[in-house]
Amino acid sequence: EDQCSIASQMMDAMEEENLTEIPELLFDIMEFLNEVRPRILKLTQEGSRGELNEVHFAKSLDINDQLCTLLRRFIEVERSFAPPEITRPRVRPTASQPILSEEAGAGGGAAVTSGPTNGTNGTNGTNGTN
Repeated sequence: EDQCSIASQMMDAMEEENLTEIPELLFDIMEFLNEVRPRILKLTQEGSRGELNEVHFAKSLDINDQLCTLLRRFIEVERSFAPPEITRPRVRPTASQPILSEEAGAGGGAAVTSGPTNGTNGTNGTNGTN
């Protein structure tokens, strides 16, 4: 719960101060919270089956909610700091355009032939039987 509070305060401060990068300490805290998440989930499942007392079940639900909110928020923060993706425009051939250019067929590697094309099957003029 303390780690959730610290992470939330750090993200608030980042927004207020318009930081240009995410502090390393915040990465460490978020990594810890992500590792704790399966245990909190297990506790909430045990509580839903009646294996925890009501106080502990309520606490695990509260912490699980905080954790999920923080992780979602951190993903948004991370995305806001990520450089924009460079996208290349996709050019699709029209019905009148060939899919392979003439250059590709004439040496660009698009057309591959193996062996001689004179009908001899690569056997010096014979049909391949001896």
